[in-house]
Amino acid sequence: MKTPKDGRKEILDQNQIRWLIDCNTLESMSHLSLRQRAVIVKDKYQLRTFSHYTLSRYYKRYGIKYNKPDYKYWRSQAENNDLRGQQAEYVRMMVGHMEKRTFDEIIYIDETTCNLWQKTSRCWLRPGMKLRMLKFRGHSITIIGAISQERGLVYYEIFPESNNSERFGNFLLALKEKCRGRKAAIVQDNLRIHHARALSETYDENFRRIMLPIYSSELNPIERLWSLVKRKWTQSLFHITEELTKERKNKSIQ
Repeated sequence: MKTPKDGRKEILDQNQIRWLIDCNTLESMSHLSLRQRAVIVKDKYQLRTFSHYTLSRYYKRYGIKYNKPDYKYWRSQAENNDLRGQQAEYVRMMVGHMEKRTFDEIIYIDETTCNLWQKTSRCWLRPGMKLRMLKFRGHSITIIGAISQERGLVYYEIFPESNNSERFGNFLLALKEKCRGRKAAIVQDNLRIHHARALSETYDENFRRIMLPIYSSELNPIERLWSLVKRKWTQSLFHITEELTKERKNKSIQ
């Protein structure tokens, strides 16, 4: 462990410092301010005084910085088991509808977003090499699509920026017109705008909404279409950036 270089009297011993800078300790206090953390440390070790300035010095000494966190998401085993149960129930329900021919058509809808500077999911890199990416990735383009086994791509819309309940409502009305004369099940995920109250009037017995379980994008076959679309989009960006690079070189020469 490092020793103080500022000549100040050490307040915490080495074991206490190890606890203070441990990842588990930092994670458990991630929602607390420096002042609140200092109070916890003071009470835990029954110190006469321990200010947030002192805590800040300890953090600075051991390289702990106030940065945007890089999150990793997890769920408990109980939550995973519950999710698997919901997914199994959804699959049984859909198989039942198919066997009974409850609907003339099952339509899967979803939206995806592309940017001018799209991140690639996989590519060839030298060891330790990093890809440069602009902080501003360009204005986003949203695509909403609807597919079915019977008709393939039933309907889609493309528009700039993000989706919202009004745009999604207009999309549903246009899709409903495409399904006129057919009894259709509309399968969608649990995006907040999909639950907007104003949309409930769009659905009826011949245009019925079915919600996927949460975190179950793998049960929506349109995700495979988005994977292909984004792959083609990313490949096309190579030619766009190549032309931009040539233009910049020509301007610099001139």
